[in-house]
Amino acid sequence: MRVLLLGATGYIGGAVLGRLVDSGHEVIAAVRSPERAAAQLGQARRVQLVRGDASDPAAMGDLVRSVGAEAVIHGAAVGDYDVDRRLVAALASALAHRGSGNDERTRALVYTSGVWVLGATNGRPATETSDTNPIPIVAGRQAVEAAVLAQSAVRGVVIRPGIVHGRAGGIPEMLVNWSREDGIGRFVASPEGTSVAWPMVHVDDLADLYVRAVESDSARGVLHGVAEAGVAVADLAV
Repeated sequence: MRVLLLGATGYIGGAVLGRLVDSGHEVIAAVRSPERAAAQLGQARRVQLVRGDASDPAAMGDLVRSVGAEAVIHGAAVGDYDVDRRLVAALASALAHRGSGNDERTRALVYTSGVWVLGATNGRPATETSDTNPIPIVAGRQAVEAAVLAQSAVRGVVIRPGIVHGRAGGIPEMLVNWSREDGIGRFVASPEGTSVAWPMVHVDDLADLYVRAVESDSARGVLHGVAEAGVAVADLAV
């Protein structure tokens, strides 16, 4: 399958790119600077680097058409949720015009959100159907998720990763490094003094989920990318 990947040079995107290639997919990575990306990604086999800016929805829609993408994985940090909604619309529209009939089962638009949209669950289990109550920094992400899920001509998939770790990256690695540097752990606790717990996932396991979301005709809607439901932050930091 020809997959257009946005965010290939990022922490999650790099792992997804590798898994897609290993699974035999033809990956087109949209990057702002193909020259810099080539050095970072090592010009991985079967990866085509093309110039693309996620902050320009119309241009990205044209790119989907020009490269003949059958699926798009959106893992880029746009920084503006209004632009992100327009980007989702442009990507979905371009994918929808690739064919007709049952082709929409293979035309997938996979969007990267995160469990922060759920807000504080206070120890209660949260599923893909739970109400959202996002923390302020991601308050606009609900509307982008809704735009993805509203698609009918393509398979809209929203992946909400937990706290991602592995490959010496992610927030957990930052906490561990702080502990090594300072000789003491730094972490967030509740007002009662108890450690906050995070849902977590290894970056390689998360990458597998993205590949399955692209490949499976039945994959659609919200998917939580979580392997461990509640890891105490204090256990990471000290």
